This record gives sequence, structure tokens and C-alpha cells, in this order.
Amino acid sequence: MPDIILSNINVRALRKFDLNTLLALHTLLETQSVSQTAQRLHLGQPAISHILKRLREHTQDPLLIRQGRRYLLSAYAESLRQPLADCLALAQDLINPSTQFDPAAANGEIHISMPDLVEVALLPELVEQLRHEAPNLLLRIESTAPDDLEDAISNGRIDATIGYFPRPRSSLMREHLFSAGICCFYHPTQLQLTAPLLATDLAALPHITAHYAGTGNSIVDGWFRRQGLARRIQVSTGSFQPITPLLARTPAIALLPEVMGRLLGDELCVIPIQDPELTLPIDLAWHPRNKLDPLHTYLRQKLREIARKLAPASVENPVSPQNL
Repeated sequence: MPDIILSNINVRALRKFDLNTLLALHTLLETQSVSQTAQRLHLGQPAISHILKRLREHTQDPLLIRQGRRYLLSAYAESLRQPLADCLALAQDLINPSTQFDPAAANGEIHISMPDLVEVALLPELVEQLRHEAPNLLLRIESTAPDDLEDAISNGRIDATIGYFPRPRSSLMREHLFSAGICCFYHPTQLQLTAPLLATDLAALPHITAHYAGTGNSIVDGWFRRQGLARRIQVSTGSFQPITPLLARTPAIALLPEVMGRLLGDELCVIPIQDPELTLPIDLAWHPRNKLDPLHTYLRQKLREIARKLAPASVENPVSPQNL
């Protein structure tokens, strides 16, 4: 039967030995005694003698050479001592990884995909905390199309993604981080609005939207449809950047997640829409292979802690530009 080679590992040869055999060999080399090896491993001396016989036959080397009442190591056995100890230590670390994680000693890169609104909500505080706790960690924020996220995580191009995922991905692990309420943004020189705003009030006004991923447009449009209404979109931009100057010159509104207020500047007024159906759930998703990774576990905990601070505020009246 030909040998089966996988990644330079001879599977057929290794099947003849298990970890217990290597552990017995290591103990024999350290104690140079069959009786002490049996005592340490809680086995009978005949079992250890049988293992030693098998090892001698396989290596074609005596390994332990009797001299009087004790054994001496052969030259080959002596050469095995340190490599075998290193091999068993590595196997121990692989099977029983340490649960201790020191962020200060962490290094490498973490790649996360997230839309602008999540960057605004989470990134500043996350970067500040990592600067103090894990200064050697490099955090890369990636821009990934929603349809490519699952493949990007599966092949390791990104480590995790944060955003609004209306279609759950069964191959990924998922955790809810926070919900962003939808708010009405407008410029006080163009419109004078008062809370509360009803769906009919909002449908009567022209809308400016941003059609990039993560703005919650599908949630907003679905909310109008369920009430037999439709909004009239006057301008649909490719990013959030033109929204403030457009609202400054247009008697229109923008329905966007509340955290976008930090990006839109202090010129606009904002009124939260008081309807629990009009919220944007923001989730964290990652590949199951990273579930127990200490660095990934640490980073997910940081994101949870920051997300807890983002509970939607209950505001009854418009927030003026001075107080935004």
C-alpha cells in the first residue's frame, strides 16, 4: 500500500503511534527507567516494556541500553530528547490553548467590514480603547459589498462584519449589537417641523436619500408601504456627504439612522421618529472558526461594551443645531 502524504505528513507512518506512545517515549528518555515511567504514567511495567519493544522495532535502535542495574540512552535516543519535548509541548498548547489573553502583548491585524454609520457609532471609542489596551494591534476597516461579505469572511479576507443584514447568513455566527432609530433630518432655514411626526406628515414632504449600503432605506420604504403610503424621493445620493448642503438649499427631509447626525454636522435639526418598527438593527457577524480565538473574543467584547452605550434616546422635540 502506498504511503499517504498530506502536507509533508506521512499519515500511514504516524497511524502506528499515538500521543500516549510519544508520551511514554518522552518519559523513558527522561527517567531512563521502565519502572519509573510506569509509575509516572500509572501503567504496569509490562505495558511500558511492550511500548519500548515497539519503539525499538520501529526505529531500529535500542534507545535504552542496559548497563548493570540501570539504562543509558543511545546516541539516537539522546538526540530525540529535546525535539520530542518540544513536540509534546506544542501538542499540549494546541489541545489546551491558554485562556489567558494579554491585549498589551497582542499584535497583528484585524480586518472588519462596516458601513459609515457603524464607523461613526463605534470606531472612535474602539480605536481609543485599543490605543490604550492593545497598542500593537492594527485595525483595518474594509469596504465590502453586501453580496460579497459571506465569501470574504469564509476565505479570511475579512475577520468580521458589522451592519444591517436583512438576509441572515446561515454559515456565519451572528450577534445583535445595537438598534439605531430612524430620525428626520432637515435644515431650519428651509422647514419648520414639530414633533411628533406621523407617517402622513413625512410622506407629504420631498425626501433626500443616500442609496449606499447600511442607510436603512429598505426599512423606511417598507414602513411607508405597510401604511399605504409612499415617499417622494427628490434626490438619491451615493454617499452621505452631499446631504447637509442639499438640505440647506432644499425644503426636504432625510430619514436616516440617528447616529448619522455626527456625520451630517451641526447645521441640521433632527426629530426622532417614535415608532419601534422604524429602527435599524445592527449586528456583528463572524466565521465560526474565530469563535474561541482569544484576540477575536477580546475584540467582540469591546464592541459589545461600546454598543451598550448606544441605546436610542427618547426625544419628544426637535434638537436645534446648537444642541445637536
